[in-house]
Amino acid sequence: MKTALVTGASGYVGKYLIPQLRKNNYSVRCLARKKDNPYSYLRHYGCEIVYGDVRNKPSLELAFSDVDIVIHLAAITKNNDPYIEEVNVAGTKNIIELCKKNKIKKIVFLSSTAAIKAIDLYGKSKKHAEELITRSGLPYTILRPGISYSEDAPMLNKIIRINRKLPFFTPIIGDGKYPINPVYIDDVISAIILVLSHKNTVGKTYTIVGPENISFNNFIDVINKHIGIKRKKIHIPFYLFYAIAGFLDRLINNHLISRSSLQALRIRNKYDIDLAQKDFNYNPIGFDEGMAIIKDRLNNGK
Repeated sequence: MKTALVTGASGYVGKYLIPQLRKNNYSVRCLARKKDNPYSYLRHYGCEIVYGDVRNKPSLELAFSDVDIVIHLAAITKNNDPYIEEVNVAGTKNIIELCKKNKIKKIVFLSSTAAIKAIDLYGKSKKHAEELITRSGLPYTILRPGISYSEDAPMLNKIIRINRKLPFFTPIIGDGKYPINPVYIDDVISAIILVLSHKNTVGKTYTIVGPENISFNNFIDVINKHIGIKRKKIHIPFYLFYAIAGFLDRLINNHLISRSSLQALRIRNKYDIDLAQKDFNYNPIGFDEGMAIIKDRLNNGK
């Protein structure tokens, strides 16, 4: 049985990944900070928990002993977090050095499509971390998921709350025609599991998004359809949202609309999954189908 070390195991992606690793007969070691108070599910699935901080290399030594693969999830996503560079870049450097020291057979790094645009601190830190990995000489695979969604995804829940609170309309930034590629969390997890067993994924970087480029207008329509509300869409010019976002940036941490997120919308990237489909049969579901699954789970209390 192979042993997988998962950094950031107590985070959002780790919550979904750990059970699937166990189902695929991996022994799982979870790296977590003591103050994270790792969820009981980590122990429920028979995971070994080792405490350490990616910023502190000596604290990581024990975690890398007798490990076959490393799945590096640990990251800070908030642009205004003062430790974003320390965790996302310096932390990745520490992970790389320990992978080399312990002759790890493969590292899978969960990056982000934000690394492609690299217009904010988060995107730049992910891009820098990718560069460290690609130059490391380690057998690696980099996955760049887009905006992931599930019944407990923070972004989706914020949008739903806003839509339910506003009585008559849904505010849309700009014309709403810019493309978005939401990806169901189960498909992100599937991609991680699949690249572990496909040797032809070594040394490659993959975009992990949904199967279609949909407009933001369509994105909102699908959400509203499945939560059972009807709202007229009101399109508000970018410059007004940009002014509001600047004000919120100074007052609220991690709010839904930041200036950097608005800038990202103006770069109308269209992503494709051709390489992932070719190399490891990546087959994600569409957003409408994913929202139908979420609706069913919420209705059944799952």
